[in-house]
Amino acid sequence: MFKQDIITRIAEKTGKSEYEARMFLEAYIQTVAECMKRDEEVVVRGFGTFKVKYKGPKMVTNIHTGEKILVGRTKRVVFEASKSLKQ
Repeated sequence: MFKQDIITRIAEKTGKSEYEARMFLEAYIQTVAECMKRDEEVVVRGFGTFKVKYKGPKMVTNIHTGEKILVGRTKRVVFEASKSLKQ
């Protein structure tokens, strides 16, 4: 399912226009993204939790030169589905 499909379904379920549904979805996505940038958890009961996790620094090898490089910690966004969604 693509973003436009979600917008269409939101419009159908709420009786709002696709424009209004698009504005709602864009605001939701922007809000979640802002929270992720601030390392905040976003919990949507009955759906799941968006969390920020960090992976520690690691050594990697440049495949072209064979040089070992230390890559700093990396930020990952993780989604954990709620129990009701998993069933």
